Amino acid sequence: MTDLVDGVVVDYEGGWVRRRARYSAGVLHGESLRFGDLGGPLFVLHSDQRPALEHGDPGHLRPEFERHGLLLPEEAQILEDDPGVEWRVVQPERMLTIRRQDEDLSVCPGRVVQRTVYAAGEVVQLATLAGGRLHGRLTHFRPQAPPGAPLFSLPGDARGALDGDDIGALVPVFREAGHQLQTGATVSLVDAGREWFVAQVGQTFGVRQADRPPEHGLAVYPGRVTSRAAFRDGLLDGETTLYDELGGLVQAIGFRQGLLDGPLVVYRDGRPQSVGEYRDGRLHGELVTYDDRGQPATVATYREGQQSGPLRLIERGEPRVVAAYAKGRQHGQTVVYQPNGKELLVAPYADGRLDGERLLYSEDGRPLQRAGFAGGMLNGQSVDYYPSGEVRQISHYERDQLDGPLYVYDPDGRLLEERVYQEGTLVQQRERGSWLSRLWPT
Repeated sequence: MTDLVDGVVVDYEGGWVRRRARYSAGVLHGESLRFGDLGGPLFVLHSDQRPALEHGDPGHLRPEFERHGLLLPEEAQILEDDPGVEWRVVQPERMLTIRRQDEDLSVCPGRVVQRTVYAAGEVVQLATLAGGRLHGRLTHFRPQAPPGAPLFSLPGDARGALDGDDIGALVPVFREAGHQLQTGATVSLVDAGREWFVAQVGQTFGVRQADRPPEHGLAVYPGRVTSRAAFRDGLLDGETTLYDELGGLVQAIGFRQGLLDGPLVVYRDGRPQSVGEYRDGRLHGELVTYDDRGQPATVATYREGQQSGPLRLIERGEPRVVAAYAKGRQHGQTVVYQPNGKELLVAPYADGRLDGERLLYSEDGRPLQRAGFAGGMLNGQSVDYYPSGEVRQISHYERDQLDGPLYVYDPDGRLLEERVYQEGTLVQQRERGSWLSRLWPT
């Protein structure tokens, strides 16, 4: 490699570009690429398209690409990797390579196999590719903050365990420093000889070469990874994870062929806050949220993305609401419980609307109201009770309007008043103790 410290540095091997990196003020800054071998051509451009390549003008290439079934979006860029010989077409879904071979311009799958983005010498993104598409891990890193005190240090000879992904050799060293490392943890190389990423369920660590001679050891910090995603042929496929500033796991979710598929776990302070399952891009099965003590707070059931099945709201291990859903709507009986465990409300639903007799209860379990509903509207007889359990009022509704006789009783069960309604309008009223009654015309 040349001694350039500002600009692009290119490494060749056998007449091919193998590495390409950008430097600023002597340190890596921007993208650094590693190239693999050239695959078979997808199609061939005529040599008269070369000026468009050299001017980085995808517009002139677009018709020819479309003729071969490939779209060049407006945001596509043409970058020169080897002057006059090789160009890279960068677009969101797929990277392509155009290579001059004799007078032809062969359009091939992109041959970049690793892309690393640096900011002032620190890795901020690391991706692996195959055939021009993301394939393998895509990792985003938080920029390195001004170095603080490390959690602890590893001896210099731990470098071999890190490079060899030998977790067994690291477990006792972590344990001695007061940090549990699980045998199922993994080690990933971030920057050769300078930084490694140690990941386990719930917590991650960053191991960096200490700012001293190598024999003096390695510093261990909270992991600075913000997200890791698994790709296959350009599509999310596998587990995607998000992390907080202290390296703690915030969310883990599975994908299959670009669709949400598999467990979804959201964490808070290292403990699951909600746990669900996706199938073919839609919630399917139980979705459970947890309270601050780690106990279930809600349990909902989904079928193909719609809430369908029982729903339970729980407080300190006791149910507060038990409801039934079908195709995203309440359907079946809903029961609301009081802190003492007695029923507060019993309500039947059909297709998201109240339908049947709804019951309200007092704190000691006595009925307060019985009301009939149909299609979400009061319909039929409604009975209200005194706290003693005696009937206070009996009325009748049709489609949410009072219709028919209404009786009012005193706490001893004696009739106090009688009214008659017609489609919500009071048409007659009679009070106890009066020989008069009032009549209103309809």
